[in-house]
Amino acid sequence: GDSIILEWNDGVDQIGIIDCNEKSPTQNPVLEFLKSTTYKRINFILLSHPHTDHFSGMSQLLEYCDKEKIIIERFLTTSFNDIRFLLASVTGHVATKQLEKLYYQIVQMAGQKRPIIEDVLLVSTSSKLDLADGIILEFLGPNQREIALFTRKALAGSTDTDVKINKSDA
Repeated sequence: GDSIILEWNDGVDQIGIIDCNEKSPTQNPVLEFLKSTTYKRINFILLSHPHTDHFSGMSQLLEYCDKEKIIIERFLTTSFNDIRFLLASVTGHVATKQLEKLYYQIVQMAGQKRPIIEDVLLVSTSSKLDLADGIILEFLGPNQREIALFTRKALAGSTDTDVKINKSDA
């Protein structure tokens, strides 16, 4: 899994984070980088999809932001946010609990009296972020066919060859 840190300047130094993979229990490169900076605001954190290699270090990152009072302007995800889709995206009890904890943290941090996360956008379709003049981040969520295929496989416990997609799903 990848973790991506974007930095830009539109009169003020800005930072955005896409995914946060913990490489090992003692190695979280995104968190280590953030600790080495003086940022007090993160423009956005984007969770691309709920696979462990993309969110395993996210909870630690959010805890650090909470402790250090680093404001997250937007938390976004491009995943289809249906509980069946999310839970079927991870394998094993530990990963399921990590994902549940992460979503609980996001809701808690956004709901505080003085929220650390100012805006939570759980999206499942194409979207764009206007980061600065001439800088637009565009991301795509899964299309309806992918969602239908994945959900049916997850619910039925079937394999690719067992699932038939209706033309209306495509």
